[in-house]
Amino acid sequence: MIETDFTEDRILGGKLVIRQPIKGFRVSIDTVLLASSVAANNGERVFEPGAGHGGAALCLAQRLPDILIRGMEINSESVALALENIKRNGFQKRIQITLGNVASKNAVCEEKPFQHVMINPPYLEIAEANIPPDVDKATANFEGDTNLSLWIKCAYSALESKGNLTLIYRTDHLDKLLQCLSKGFGNLILIPLWPKEGEPAKRIIIKARKDVKTKLTLTPGVVLHKKNGAFTSVFENILQGAALSS
Repeated sequence: MIETDFTEDRILGGKLVIRQPIKGFRVSIDTVLLASSVAANNGERVFEPGAGHGGAALCLAQRLPDILIRGMEINSESVALALENIKRNGFQKRIQITLGNVASKNAVCEEKPFQHVMINPPYLEIAEANIPPDVDKATANFEGDTNLSLWIKCAYSALESKGNLTLIYRTDHLDKLLQCLSKGFGNLILIPLWPKEGEPAKRIIIKARKDVKTKLTLTPGVVLHKKNGAFTSVFENILQGAALSS
């Protein structure tokens, strides 16, 4: 790509600068919401398969100053861009993103397991829509050869016993996700993300714990916009870098 194919965008109220392609996968509201939902403590380790350009990792690192994050990304250009964004924001000592594939048997090669895994997995099946010509965007949004169960297996292998998994996913495929999580995860907490009060949720935050059998909890969720389209105060705080409370 040539230099004009990129934009430099400020997120979290200007606290972070993200360089990203004009076309293809870009940091979105989903990115910020995912990072805000990870209930990690300073000093803990977080793994993110499908790290993209580093948006979620940077948002989480900005909120928690002593956390360590390791990301994995299948696209080499995205890895290079993520490393550039990490350096630009001064998080080289706390965030590491490497090339890798969740479908690999050795996707997670770490001496110590992680306390947390966060994932924004591809949410479209190939049969559902036309695949965009942009390879980066197609990889980010379409399952392809790497289906949802492989993402969950990757998370399971990365986590310590009773470790925490946090995902953002589409609500109309929630049954599919719950089925994948039923093997190895419990204590599920579901947080619907309502576009406006009274409108159906299109996205949902799911929290789960490895090797725990506690029953599912459905929370009231978070309303993102007022009736006039403005952000709610809760969502505005999240966009400024606050944690999402479940």
